[in-house]
Amino acid sequence: MSHKVFLGFALASCLLSISCFASGSSTTESAQVAELNTSDMMLIEKNKAMLNIDGVDYNFDSYIKLFQQPYYVSVSRVDGKPMTREVATKVATEYIKPRGCTGILERDANLDQSNADNSKWIIGFLC
Repeated sequence: MSHKVFLGFALASCLLSISCFASGSSTTESAQVAELNTSDMMLIEKNKAMLNIDGVDYNFDSYIKLFQQPYYVSVSRVDGKPMTREVATKVATEYIKPRGCTGILERDANLDQSNADNSKWIIGFLC
């Protein structure tokens, strides 16, 4: 296979994945799936944390997509109990403030997703 064909295929794959990502729902309803998919995200290993907020222990991870602005925070309760989007957003905001954003922290609820029983959330930020 020539380099031009390979590069064309790679570019087409990249554009397809970007357009698929960009075509997500424009509402603030979160995507609910059986398991959260982070396969196209890059884990920021140094930001892994377990924090106690308001008497509840939470596990946190943060993710980025290369060359894109969104910052994703994965949050789950250590006890595995479900939580609302509001609680997930509150604790994710407390977690991310000292860690990832170099600019003003903004929420993008269109990026949020939760698993089927709401025990794990990914909360989206722009920063």
